[in-house]
Order: sequence, then structure tokens, then C-alpha cells
Amino acid sequence: MTSRRFTSKAAVLGSLLGLAMLVGAAPVSATPVIFTDEGMWNTAVRARTSLSSTEVFDNPVLEPWLSIVSSQPGRVSAFMWQGVVDSSPVKTDTFYHSWADVFAWCATFNLADPGGPGEGIKVYADLAGTGTLIDTIPGTYKDFWGFVLDNNDYFTYVRLAGAGGPGVQETFWMDDLSIGADVPRVPEPASMVLLGTGLVGLGRAWRKRRGN
Repeated sequence: MTSRRFTSKAAVLGSLLGLAMLVGAAPVSATPVIFTDEGMWNTAVRARTSLSSTEVFDNPVLEPWLSIVSSQPGRVSAFMWQGVVDSSPVKTDTFYHSWADVFAWCATFNLADPGGPGEGIKVYADLAGTGTLIDTIPGTYKDFWGFVLDNNDYFTYVRLAGAGGPGVQETFWMDDLSIGADVPRVPEPASMVLLGTGLVGLGRAWRKRRGN
């Protein structure tokens, strides 16, 4: 009985090992890398096997992958997104994307001209399922801004909020919102064989238990 129980445990252990090797080790918490140069952001995104797409805000009908929830609300006008955010009461613009495995986000911002320089914008993303502060864009900023996650972590939205105190609003314009996403990978043949071996081991362990 001891030997049979050991055989069953060994089979289960081998199966779990096979599955773990197929899935890979648990990802380390991602560190956002900030970019203020569009060419460098594009290079970082293209360095991975990825897809990318851009919303240019040329009309109110957004790209199919993008939806926006605005507290103010913001709007598409003059070929750009025009928004107003605040910290208290909280007024935010949240940009959701329907693509899976998105690891990069960028846009061209103008915080200086609309309404004059404000207190800036705090950028959040849902890393590991929670709203994580990525960076703060200064109230005088007028240029490209984006970020790329450097580990196998992804996010489903980016949220913009005011960086000032209570009642201090930040009016901004934004254009050319782009995202980058990993292409789903097909398991390699060796991994599929390992998975099959693991499943066979589970089946044998189950039959031995029934035989006992």
C-alpha cells in the first residue's frame, strides 16, 4: 500500500510539474518604464511579439477596442479628446480596452494650453487587479507620454485623475492614444508532449486509486 501510494503521489507530482513547466513561472510584479519619446516607445513595443493600434479621435465613434468612462464628462472634439479631471471631488477619465495582454499605452498630451497650466494628471493602471499609480504628468506638459511594462504583466484600463488639491481641476487635450499587446503564443511541441505526459500520469494515478 505504501508503494502504491508513493506511485500515485509521484504520478501527480510529475503531472503538476509538467503543467507548471508549460504555464511557466509566476510573473514578477511589473515595473512601468516611462517614455517621453514616441520613437523609443515604438521600439520597445516592437521588440516584443506584439500587436498595436491607435485611436486618433477624428470622430466620436471610437475604435472597437476602446471605451471611455468620463466623470466630467470629456468629449471628442476638434480631432482630440478634451477632458477635465480633479482629485476631490474625484473626477476621472478611464480608458478601457477590450484587447487581451495589453502591456503598453501612450498618447500625446497638452496640459498647458487648455485652461492654462494646472496641477498635472496622475496616471493609474490596474496592475495585478488594483489601481496602481504609474506616473504624474506635470501641468505644463505638452508632448508625447507613454509607458511599457517590463515583465509579463498586463492591464485592462488606464485612469487619469487630477494631481492637485481639492477643487483644483486639470483641463487637458489628448490625441493619438495607442496600445500594445502581446500576441497569444502557441505552446511549443515539446511543451505539448510534456503536458500530455502529465495528463497520462494523472489518469494512471486515478485508475490505481480506483483499483485500491
